[in-house]
Amino acid sequence: MQNIQEFFVEKINSPILATIFIAMLPIFELRGAIPFGMSSVFWGSKELSAGTAFLVGFLGSSLVVPIIALLFKPVLNWLKKTKIFSKLANKLENRIIEKSKSFENKNTRIKKILGIMLFVGVPLPLTGVYTGTAIAVMLGLNFFDTLFSVISGNLIAGIIISLLSLTNENTANILLFVFFGVLVIMGIISIFKMIFKKLKTNRKNV
Repeated sequence: MQNIQEFFVEKINSPILATIFIAMLPIFELRGAIPFGMSSVFWGSKELSAGTAFLVGFLGSSLVVPIIALLFKPVLNWLKKTKIFSKLANKLENRIIEKSKSFENKNTRIKKILGIMLFVGVPLPLTGVYTGTAIAVMLGLNFFDTLFSVISGNLIAGIIISLLSLTNENTANILLFVFFGVLVIMGIISIFKMIFKKLKTNRKNV
């Protein structure tokens, strides 16, 4: 954690730019960016106010939405044709299709838009703008419907995180450490799943 702090504080030396950068990253997005910008542990007296952290975090995470909406399918299709990334691309596509199944019963445009909005609006890891935009594209929503549903959901998530961060002066720090903790736990679970899957496959082949 100290190395991360040194990188942002000494190299970037701007909580606004650093928060925008964090908000544009997958997984972190708005959920991690707002408590990161408000964290006194990272920034000391330079910490951002809730309003500033929300605005720059929302801006950074929203900027990637039109890019993903335009490039997700073309890039995914190209990766599927390559030898190196084909397995990864197919795995990613299957995950997005699996997540989009919960929206299949929403057979009208408005229901799909509201569904994506609520999905992105829940401030949890892996329900952010990256996943939400990919699902919207898979569901066949047009470009502007995708932007509206995802960015609206992102706005809701940002308001929730900002309000939670304002409950007391240490909440932003707590949320940040909880966020990192959840990511670590998710990473460990993923590693164990991969190990068990490999062991299961090896047993079948014996």
